[in-house]
Amino acid sequence: MSNQKTKAGDTDIDLIRQVMHDIRTPLTGIQGLTELLLHEEKESEKRSYLTDILCSVQTLLDYCQHESRVCVSEMPRKLMPNLVRQEFVLKDLIQNVVKLETATMRSKKLTLKVSYSKNMPDRIIGDRYRLNVVLANLLDNAVKFTQSGGCICLQIKKLKTGGVVFMIRDNGRGMGVRVRHHVQMLLEGKTACLSNDADIGFGLNMVKQLVDDLQGKIDCISQYRKGTTWRIQIPA
Repeated sequence: MSNQKTKAGDTDIDLIRQVMHDIRTPLTGIQGLTELLLHEEKESEKRSYLTDILCSVQTLLDYCQHESRVCVSEMPRKLMPNLVRQEFVLKDLIQNVVKLETATMRSKKLTLKVSYSKNMPDRIIGDRYRLNVVLANLLDNAVKFTQSGGCICLQIKKLKTGGVVFMIRDNGRGMGVRVRHHVQMLLEGKTACLSNDADIGFGLNMVKQLVDDLQGKIDCISQYRKGTTWRIQIPA
């Protein structure tokens, strides 16, 4: 009976973490758009309303961060939708991922450069949902950890072997030695996320799991105060 209760409790915690993680991105978008409106608005009453919205959004973001730090177990695979390989338009997916970060990038005055190799086909075959989540999470991290006025590059290349490589590079704060080691351990599946890095660790755990589902590979190169580059390779 106690084992059943423990498993049920773990599932509840995982579900909470997944929900908290998934709602942070749209909340960040609302925050960015509201900050833009507040910057342009001159009327005091409307500025007051916008300030109230920002306070409410920040409260929700703080709550999500707190819940993510409290819950440190990994998300069970049964919470993920079934793997579906189908043909889809890659540029549509990339545009959707970028739209989620547009408001925040504007507020931070970040430059985003998206490029495709000349041999990149319009359509590829794969699990659109999983690829979308992977790229959205990594781009969100790049935006989050890049200082105002910085630059982010998203490169998509078609390999001669038939696969596709996605590279997300930023010139943000990068990772220190301890964090780099921890991230490498996460990517190699040798450790679960630590409580102090739960916000980053959970996202990377999920990204690694989804890349594995796609039968792909993920690597990271980062240097403190110089930036981070993520490389994801998937069959397509």
